[in-house]
Amino acid sequence: AGGRLAGCDAMLDFGSGSGVVAFAALLFGCRRAVGVEIDPYAVKVSRANAADNGMADRFVAVLPAEEAPEEYELVVANILARTLVQLQPTLSSRVAAGGTLLLSGIWGEAQAAEVRGHTRE
Repeated sequence: AGGRLAGCDAMLDFGSGSGVVAFAALLFGCRRAVGVEIDPYAVKVSRANAADNGMADRFVAVLPAEEAPEEYELVVANILARTLVQLQPTLSSRVAAGGTLLLSGIWGEAQAAEVRGHTRE
């Protein structure tokens, strides 16, 4: 199966919730996905969702303390802007050279400017 992410070996979904963004990446061709989530119940739900959708062999969900630091071609985070700023060192360290960091959860130009100010290299 091809897809727009066919060359993606691994992606990280930080703040993964139910796992839906990671699952979309898998459906678009990424080989494996890691979801990091602070809510233990959401970790349990995302694991069940992966199993229900035939993706349990390619998806791992963990709490932040359980995450093994690794670099990924694609790192996504759909989290409130203030939290994105706080997580900037962690998120940036997970992006492989030439990789992509995709952030959402940013409301309005003021929040966008705040996040940009902490993520530009």
